[in-house]
Amino acid sequence: AGLAYQKSRIPRVPDFYHQRIQRCVSSCNCACLDENSPSANLFSRPLYITLARVARPNFRPSLIGSDLTVRIAIISDIHANLPALEAVLHHIDGQQVDKIYCLGDTVGYGGKPVECVERVRADCDGSVIGNHDEAVALNEGAEFLPRDGQVAAALHRSLLSEEDLAWLAERPKVLVADGVTFVHAAPQEPQTWLRIESLQEAQEQFQHFETDFCLIGHTHVAGVIGNKIGVLRVRPGYR
Repeated sequence: AGLAYQKSRIPRVPDFYHQRIQRCVSSCNCACLDENSPSANLFSRPLYITLARVARPNFRPSLIGSDLTVRIAIISDIHANLPALEAVLHHIDGQQVDKIYCLGDTVGYGGKPVECVERVRADCDGSVIGNHDEAVALNEGAEFLPRDGQVAAALHRSLLSEEDLAWLAERPKVLVADGVTFVHAAPQEPQTWLRIESLQEAQEQFQHFETDFCLIGHTHVAGVIGNKIGVLRVRPGYR
């Protein structure tokens, strides 16, 4: 709670993010943090919402031509917000998913880094490292974070055990599993933490992964981009 004083100078995210749990901010099924929750808006922008994206029942991720159906839940940019993480995991429990993956930034900003790392370690089948995770676990790149992010990184580094810090440090920058590429920022030079903010940048990413799907976090913006205009689902010949 020591970071709560910085709330007043944090910009609010667009209104379309402010949805209640089990309401959707895009065309996907998702769970998000209720802005009226006591835990909402306590620290900084990434904590306004934590999404769990769950594939629709007839969805066959990246296994074109296969009879195997895998339902995958994705969580990302938790930023030590335990109430949001618990709300999302509770929603996932009712979705009959096969696996859960985390797209990084489990720590940074929020008040419960230890508990969030423990939950991600216990509940996720795979995870990648984010730039805030790297700042905390490896003490690298903290100077590029906002001032409040730098303060949080130092605090979280002091709170986490050596075992948890080692676990965070060992997370890969890119994970390929179940026919999906998982990366925190971008498959193009993932170590630079590129923030994809234009269609041109998004289209360039298709040159840097080979799977049908690539899932990213980092921007805190929900969206779907295909390698062809108007393609929002993978089908033979598209990604």
